[in-house]
Amino acid sequence: MSPSIIRSVSSAAAVSLCMWMAPIQSAHAETASLTCQGTEVVQYNPPLTFVPTSITATVQDNYAPCTGSPATISSASTNISDTVVRSCDVLTNSATKPNYTVRWSDGTTSEIYTQNVVVQRPVGQVVRIESGSVVSGRFTGANTLRTVTLLQSDVQACMTSGVSSVGGPVVLQVTGPAT
Repeated sequence: MSPSIIRSVSSAAAVSLCMWMAPIQSAHAETASLTCQGTEVVQYNPPLTFVPTSITATVQDNYAPCTGSPATISSASTNISDTVVRSCDVLTNSATKPNYTVRWSDGTTSEIYTQNVVVQRPVGQVVRIESGSVVSGRFTGANTLRTVTLLQSDVQACMTSGVSSVGGPVVLQVTGPAT
């Protein structure tokens, strides 16, 4: 074979390989820059009183709108359920499982691992700030920040029949490169 034919075949093979690999590389280069605002509702069964009791906490988050990138995601949701020991004095706003799954409006999911939690208790509220990362699914490797403010509007119920649910605003931010 002549050197010019070998160069032509090699060049064609290199171009084909680059064209074949381009979609794979762009699929892994997706960067998330999402902010999703919504509401959280936590239900307690049995209702919370001042006596620490084993209860089932069911957390439902509905996020809409989601803004940023990718623009194909307009909303999201999470559901968490766990059995925990809680009372009106020992109230955090979610179940204790560190991992939870976010279901995005485009049908994809992300499993988020919560690494750090800060709970603040201004009068009449519980504010929980969770930082973590996406450990599987869409946006794997991205950082997350979730801030929930639960309004404690029925403190008197702690002394009688108990508090069966609380709710308030929630914000989920997902940022960074996905691997």
